[in-house]
Amino acid sequence: MVLLKTVRATVSAVSAFSGRVITDLPIMLSGILATPEAELAQIISRVGFHNTKARHLRATAQIITDQYNGEVPGKIRQLNVLSRG
Repeated sequence: MVLLKTVRATVSAVSAFSGRVITDLPIMLSGILATPEAELAQIISRVGFHNTKARHLRATAQIITDQYNGEVPGKIRQLNVLSRG
């Protein structure tokens, strides 16, 4: 539930200035993992807690890549593991 609220808040904030973020954010897992955390944080810098969110974004991408073969899991129990990443 907390993860969903955080995602919703982030998406709302991104919608307010989506021009730059949507075009600059590497949305494939490989792109996220290849982008330095500081650069991710800078891309989403207008979103609150952008440094923490960048760290969690990379950690989540790594978990999805390592444990789920690059596929976002479809079960709640598996999604909850991602929120701890």
